[in-house]
Amino acid sequence: MNSAGVYAVDLFIMGIPVTVTVDDYLPFWASSWSGSDLIFAKKSSDGALWAPILEKAAAKLFGNYEILEAGNMGPAIQTLTGSPYYNYPHTDYSVNALWEFVNEKFNQGWMITVGTPYGNGSDKDSNELGIAFRHAFTVNGTVQLSNG
Repeated sequence: MNSAGVYAVDLFIMGIPVTVTVDDYLPFWASSWSGSDLIFAKKSSDGALWAPILEKAAAKLFGNYEILEAGNMGPAIQTLTGSPYYNYPHTDYSVNALWEFVNEKFNQGWMITVGTPYGNGSDKDSNELGIAFRHAFTVNGTVQLSNG
């Protein structure tokens, strides 16, 4: 960041690096600054604003914030890394087959993300397991529990 609060963010379009310049004016729900008032991405636990700045660059690149659909991480991974992505709908697999698939791909070094369905709520609501609706998650690892 320079003293004017302007950032140059490198993203990828079809594998080609593109530099997007954004400022640090971010959309808030309220006029006070707590970091939790940001409408979209939040500041990190150490107070860094890299996620909201990165999200703003993607919104500028693609046209607006609304186009950054929650729960679909493939385009985000491709934009950030230049890497291709694949969608594998979980409904195509049994529970055991999905577990084997995720483990296999994770062990092959794939980046794995999952998105929750839209359901009847916003990202502030959750399903019966406590998982937020309209949310994207990154799989950092898998563990087989002793009870299976």
